[in-house]
Amino acid sequence: MAGVALAWQLGFVSTPPEVARFVRLGDSAARRGDLEPARVSWRRAWDEGLRHPALAARLGWAALQLDAVGEGAVWVIRGHLLDARDPGLAELESRVREAGGLLGVGWLGAPVRRLEWSLLALVLGLTAGLWWPRRGAWIVAVLAVVAGLESSLEIAARTSRHEAVITTSLALGGEGLVLEPGQVVRVVGRQTDQVVVEVTRGTRGLVAPGNLIPVLPSRPGKP
Repeated sequence: MAGVALAWQLGFVSTPPEVARFVRLGDSAARRGDLEPARVSWRRAWDEGLRHPALAARLGWAALQLDAVGEGAVWVIRGHLLDARDPGLAELESRVREAGGLLGVGWLGAPVRRLEWSLLALVLGLTAGLWWPRRGAWIVAVLAVVAGLESSLEIAARTSRHEAVITTSLALGGEGLVLEPGQVVRVVGRQTDQVVVEVTRGTRGLVAPGNLIPVLPSRPGKP
């Protein structure tokens, strides 16, 4: 029953009992004010495959409470790829921006839920079927496919940008530019034991790997 309750809370049809236990442990620790154990438990649930913006919001909230603005910004971006209109995620985004994070992130995606994209794909698919083989039906069919694949396409596009978030304030080489925690940059290469990042077009510098967090894995898939 606890797994079913957690599934309802997070909006899932089902949640594996062991994964649900990690979320419950994190929630209990957070209520006691034990933020680090809470973050560890929630992260374990995420690593076990639980993907939901409410969990991303929890992780981002814990990071902010521990003054980890960069990590908080990472969870905002990851959460947006799951549901751009989650209220907890919206609150987290507001707080991260107030703390100076998400500078350079650009567009976070259309404010449309995954279910809404699926319904749109269904409607477009049915419309294309009714119109076929009349002129223009194939355009509607293509739009149906795009709507159905929107989430995967958005994750693939974000992955291809090789984004990372700065975790500490640092000067970018001889550019005279200071990067702040939560700022989003693009990883464009490596040089010995340093990472080459691009802040804006033509503005690059070296950053130690320990001073940034990749937003997504190098391969497209679940954030």
